[in-house]
Amino acid sequence: FEALGSVRGSLSPGALVRCEAVAFGALTQLGEFPVSESGQWGPASLPLMEVEEYLFSLSGDLSAIQVRKPLAEVTSRLFINFEAVSGHTVPLLISGPGGPLEGAEATVHWKREGSWQSVGGAADEGGLARPRGVPSGNVYARVHHVGHVSRMIGPFEVSPEMEAVEVEL
Repeated sequence: FEALGSVRGSLSPGALVRCEAVAFGALTQLGEFPVSESGQWGPASLPLMEVEEYLFSLSGDLSAIQVRKPLAEVTSRLFINFEAVSGHTVPLLISGPGGPLEGAEATVHWKREGSWQSVGGAADEGGLARPRGVPSGNVYARVHHVGHVSRMIGPFEVSPEMEAVEVEL
């Protein structure tokens, strides 16, 4: 099937529309598609799979409500539109007993218009994860790394001037 659409509101260079397939709670990324300066994206050719739903989201320094399309609603051509606002990077400094945890996964969660939204990122060699595209306001973060007990923190406030939030696993 084909998917295409537009992004209205805030635009930033390098914005991407991400499509993922959801089956048994697991996400499989199917692709990321560039958003033009005019706000248009696609058409993108996507495989029709035996999944519960397809999840479309913005990737980059923008925030928008994720769009979920159950398999039963998928037609040969889907129009997926987003209303974007400026988003922020949420710096999370993740460490364990031995110091920074490179590769630790961090997922930031927030509620928008009654629906939970999330975006994630992996920590670099210094233990810093930088999930992008998070709106201002209160959020939660789930952090995990192989061999450590996962941790949920929050709520905490996201703002353009925020300092790194330290998380010890």
